[in-house]
Amino acid sequence: MVNNQTCDFWGPNSSNEVQSEVFKDFGDAVYWDAEYANTCQAGAEDEVYDWFLGWDQLRQLLTPLVSVGASVLHLGSGNSPLPEAMYDAGFLSQTCIDISALCMAHMEERNRESRPQIRWVPADATALPEELTHGTFDLVLDKSTIDALLCHDEHALMLAKYVREAYRATGASGHFLVISMHRPKLLWRWLRHPAFDWRVNAMELIDSSDPPAAPAAGAEAKRPQRNGPHAFICSKRGRDGDSSLEARWPALLERVVARPDSDVSDDERPDCPECKQVMVWSRSATVGWSCRNKAICGKDECFPVRWRWFCECCGQHLCELCGANRCGGQEPETD
Repeated sequence: MVNNQTCDFWGPNSSNEVQSEVFKDFGDAVYWDAEYANTCQAGAEDEVYDWFLGWDQLRQLLTPLVSVGASVLHLGSGNSPLPEAMYDAGFLSQTCIDISALCMAHMEERNRESRPQIRWVPADATALPEELTHGTFDLVLDKSTIDALLCHDEHALMLAKYVREAYRATGASGHFLVISMHRPKLLWRWLRHPAFDWRVNAMELIDSSDPPAAPAAGAEAKRPQRNGPHAFICSKRGRDGDSSLEARWPALLERVVARPDSDVSDDERPDCPECKQVMVWSRSATVGWSCRNKAICGKDECFPVRWRWFCECCGQHLCELCGANRCGGQEPETD
């Protein structure tokens, strides 16, 4: 099933008809089982296959984040040769999961003798085995798995569960690295949702293995198109951030179960009690600000924490509990 509003690999000018035809089954586990049945065979032309950006392109991105002794979890690794290349580069502690048991069995057999320490686990990335959710991985890596989930009819439910599992798997000082063909604006709403206490940075990646052709003599040079894949580096702030997940996950889950096919949008953000404009979630280091509903909070000054709702129109503030309409006069969790 395809979600035409968010499955936009081709960019903003592509038609829904094209997207539906090409990506209609990317969120369907049955599709992947059938796909791997044809390719996961010894000697097959596509026995291993990378959609885009292999180890040679990702090496410089990963090197500042983790050392070769790091523990790595690949979410939706499929038959990508990336884990093999990383193993050969010294990353021996790797766990690869994919929803296709057929694919994982093939990759395990393929690497049993040459790369015996890689674990190949058949599992759903939106509901990981409990053993993988204890925050023990230095790096959790997604190379376009999130793109497949964005094509699902119930993409909101799938994405919320997926990012939660990635958050639970990532160590206190670890990183969740997402490589996606989607533009940052679409993924911010999920990766920066208040339930997940990440520091998120995004950058566009350029495939240096395919440089642009030189312009013909006398022709004007063209600027490169800005439609390449993006890397989203989501870094955990420490164990204290887990309290944010515990506090906000029930409400987020209730929302995406009720509306599994809709994006997280302004209807989750409070209106400013002063000017009625939609407020934004802020984590800046301002201290000493007053909650607009301080009478409800029972405090003259709201607690000087960084998390609060902020009105960009008139400058009013709401503490996180008032913004969620569940203020009980108790101190919010701090980061």
